[in-house]
Amino acid sequence: MYLRETSRRNEDGSKVAYLQLAHNERHPVTGSPVAKVIHS
Repeated sequence: MYLRETSRRNEDGSKVAYLQLAHNERHPVTGSPVAKVIHS
């Protein structure tokens, strides 16, 4: 489980950050890890 941050800039130059609580699960068919967001 980890905390993921996504950020963007507004038109006026200010920065906005979004935090998401996520963890990795294996895809049942391909077996590759997929991030699942628990809470944003």
